[in-house]
Parts: sequence; C-alpha cells; structure tokens
Amino acid sequence: MRLPSLIRAVFICAVAFLAATLGDALVESISNAQVLWRGNYTDRSSLDLLPMSAAALTAIMATLTLVLSEYLRRTGGSPRELWSSAARVLVPCDIPSLLPAIFALQIPTLFAMETVEQIVVYGQPLGGTLWLGGPILAALVLHALIAATCAFLVARGLTALAQTLLRAVAFVLSWFIERQETRPTLVPRSQPIRRAEQTFCRTHTGERGPPLFALR
Repeated sequence: MRLPSLIRAVFICAVAFLAATLGDALVESISNAQVLWRGNYTDRSSLDLLPMSAAALTAIMATLTLVLSEYLRRTGGSPRELWSSAARVLVPCDIPSLLPAIFALQIPTLFAMETVEQIVVYGQPLGGTLWLGGPILAALVLHALIAATCAFLVARGLTALAQTLLRAVAFVLSWFIERQETRPTLVPRSQPIRRAEQTFCRTHTGERGPPLFALR
C-alpha cells in the first residue's frame, strides 16, 4: 500500500527531532566527560532537551495518527480489511532513501535548539561550532549514526504499535457487527392496537366454548 507523502514528511520530522535530541544529549555527555576527545565543546546546559523531546513525541504520535486514519479511510472500517492491512508495512520502510532528508533536517534542528538554549541561558549565542557538542567531524558522524538508528527503531516501533491498534479496532468492530446481526428484531404493526379492540376481544372470547363443528 502506497502511503501519502504527508505521512512520509511527518515521519521524517519525527525522526529528525528525536535524533537531534538524543544526539545532543549523547555527544555533549561524551564531551563533558572528556571520554573520546578533550576540549571545551559544550555550553554545559541541557535546557533544550525537554521541549525537543516533547516535539519529537508529538511528531511520532502524529505519524501514528495519520497512518491509522489512512488505513481506516482506505478500508472503509471493514474488520476483514483492517485485519489484513495490519499484516503489512504501515510506515515508510525505505529508510536508506529517507536518511538524507532526515539528516538535512536534524542538523538545522540541532543548531536551532542549541542557539535558543544559549540565548535563554547566557543571553546571547556563544557562536562557533559549540552547537555541535564536539569536534566537527566526530560530532557529524555520531549524529548521522544516531539518525539512522532512530529511523529504523521508530519505523519498527510504529509498525508494531499500528498493527496492534488496527487488530484491536478490527476485533471490536467484528464483535459489534456480530452482536447487531444476532440481535432479535421486532416487526412493528402497521397500526397500533386500540384499547376498545382489546376489550372487545377479551369479553367475546374469554368464556365461549368451541364451535359446533369442532365437536363432531
């Protein structure tokens, strides 16, 4: 099933935001711990991680919502179609072709979040390549690896979650349809029974014996 470009675009945003957040935390932690390299490469602040984590989570949930809405629209709410759709790939699976777009958004996102953080904490941007969190080449390689890892993990996680939700919706719809089909139906009278008719029937048939031809 071909997914709309909107789902792919939101998926790219979700991965880029998540990769920028995790990459910033990891690379800055390495720099602050002086593990792989030595030098002053960070602003010693992590204020930007919380809002970017919220943005990444929002984009991930938006991707999931779009995927589920698209499948519900295409299947027309049919339980059988929903169940069979759940067995297919539900999110973009051509991850290698999406990595350039993800990385192209991840780096500006990282620059923006670090610059805003520096303005909030220090009152001005600190300049240079401090926003990368480490030596230029090493930081870019680590951020790219984190982007690829996040892309595969988010794709697999969203697929599993969407499959589970689609099967749950299909099960509920099947149960509801089955209950509706087995529910007894009442055939309404064309005209309501009047009280006078009921009284007449009771008074004229309550104590009469069987007709004469029934005794022969």
